[in-house]
Amino acid sequence: MLKLAWPLVLALLLVACTQCPDCICPKQNECTQQECPTAPASESGSDYAKCPKIVITKNVTFTKYVCANGRIVDASDECNAPVATTNLTPVLTNEKNSSIDYVLIEPACIFGVNGGNVKFKLNNFARDIWVQTRIDNNFKDIYHTTNLYEGSRLFAIGDKLVNSDFNLPKNMFYLLRLKFFIPSLNQTQYSNEHLISTNPDSDFMTKKCADQAR
Repeated sequence: MLKLAWPLVLALLLVACTQCPDCICPKQNECTQQECPTAPASESGSDYAKCPKIVITKNVTFTKYVCANGRIVDASDECNAPVATTNLTPVLTNEKNSSIDYVLIEPACIFGVNGGNVKFKLNNFARDIWVQTRIDNNFKDIYHTTNLYEGSRLFAIGDKLVNSDFNLPKNMFYLLRLKFFIPSLNQTQYSNEHLISTNPDSDFMTKKCADQAR
């Protein structure tokens, strides 16, 4: 097992009010020699663009592990995680005569975390849109949004949302579909179904995301 660590350097810009008295301090306790004004520039007449900046860098280390098959994971025990199997069979077409142009799902990176992007487009306005998943016999609503013709929603794979709209746990299979309520037709319509694998060898998990912001 190899252990890799990548340093990430973050640059923070802070106003140096001790060198430029007319500047507003980001935090009051950062200015010790004089009191910073609290009035906006438009009221105080200050030209904040002339204030010097202090650049502070911080090193943040992300630790990753490389499995024997070359896969990069967050924890060493993920290399030995059991691989799920499934008998789920997706319905590959939208409902006949529906208002759904398409529903597509593709792997994506969300702030360095593996996940997916659900894209959809309709030819009729949908008042309500639900994301539904199924792991056994029944679909369940896991996310809801409103008032769209088209859009996209991000999901992260793991236990945390990580600035995503919803998440799917690892090492499982899901059927995923969208449900739309079309008020002009007074109808609820269902999209085609997508078989999503969050197993280590799936397209969603083998996408290299550790060094990507999104």
